[in-house]
Amino acid sequence: MSINDRYPEWASIKQKAGMQFFLNITDEYDYFSVRFEKDNHGDGAQHSFVSLVTWESPWVETERSYEMRIAWDYEKTWNHLGERMQGWQFLFSGNKITSQVSSETFFVELFFYLESSADSNKNMLMSAENPNGHKLEDLLATLQNEIVEKNNKIKSDKSSLSHHVQVNNNRLISLLAQAEKVQRSSLELLAAKAPDPGPKGTPRIGLQDD
Repeated sequence: MSINDRYPEWASIKQKAGMQFFLNITDEYDYFSVRFEKDNHGDGAQHSFVSLVTWESPWVETERSYEMRIAWDYEKTWNHLGERMQGWQFLFSGNKITSQVSSETFFVELFFYLESSADSNKNMLMSAENPNGHKLEDLLATLQNEIVEKNNKIKSDKSSLSHHVQVNNNRLISLLAQAEKVQRSSLELLAAKAPDPGPKGTPRIGLQDD
């Protein structure tokens, strides 16, 4: 498949540049597939489009997908020196929240989407409705280990592309480690109140005031 085959016919030159920028992120990981769609809510000025990201999860049998709106310079931003910054941005919460498109924001947004969209039919996390699910801290640790293994497989490749991928992977490992640290901090706070009752037990918070 040529590069141009990955862009829809309706895409403008500017949109194609944004699509390629996004593909540079997802192409580093072989479990994502991406399809681009028109942004029917955009006004055209920000060259916005929708990226439909699809992947197969190692923890659930069904294929998962998520739509991400992307626009050029939707919200004006400045750096710490007061210099104007321009770039591709993710649009969230009815365009009320934006963040610069990067590997970090892509995976963070994907993680929070999975956490917030989980229900009793497709929830990967342990809960009263899904007692056989996974513990969040275990998943985060597993993901870190798997990305370390991915880096180990390509560390002998001294090309600039391999170096860039390894740098991105190390950044993801760091973000996941931070998330695991936050989760384990919550577990320590809950353990200080009462022993873990298990997924079917009485919750330690949320049902009544202290």
